[in-house]
Amino acid sequence: MTFGITYNEYRAATTALKEGRYSIAEGPVANFVSGPKQESFTVGNRSFSYSDDIVTAGFRHTASHGGPIHEGLYVRVTYVRNLILRLEIAQ
Repeated sequence: MTFGITYNEYRAATTALKEGRYSIAEGPVANFVSGPKQESFTVGNRSFSYSDDIVTAGFRHTASHGGPIHEGLYVRVTYVRNLILRLEIAQ
């Protein structure tokens, strides 16, 4: 069942990328909150949240498990709704 749910989400995400049906937020990470179950942050006026505990086709790698996000990090987030399709980090 999990495979079916994530596969459909994955197909929708890859189709959105191929067809250019996504949005981009770029800038420094602000309002970063890392909790035991969920993380959230803002880029510009767009907020994102995710969790290692929720199986999804999007980004979900929290700092507590070695994820890269932290306050002030300059990023470009490609997304559809709250699903992070691509996360690029400035060098």
